[in-house]
Amino acid sequence: MRQEDIAEAVGSALLDARRQAGLTQVELSALSGIDPAAISRYELGVGMPKVVNLLRLERALGIGDGVTIQHPAVKAAVDLWLGDK
Repeated sequence: MRQEDIAEAVGSALLDARRQAGLTQVELSALSGIDPAAISRYELGVGMPKVVNLLRLERALGIGDGVTIQHPAVKAAVDLWLGDK
């Protein structure tokens, strides 16, 4: 398990939440103040958002703080990674 797998799981969770909210990356950017290119990278699992940015995204999406890291795919990736240490 690699840290990149966690980033991919977080990205997938963010993408799911954005789609459920019916927002484009540009709209989410306007609501969160985070650059659309950064949102794209996060959703692709290329980069991991800082905690403050993750909270900004979650609030802009109208989901609770920390909901993204509670996503089953993220929890599974983290559990696997911690088990590998």
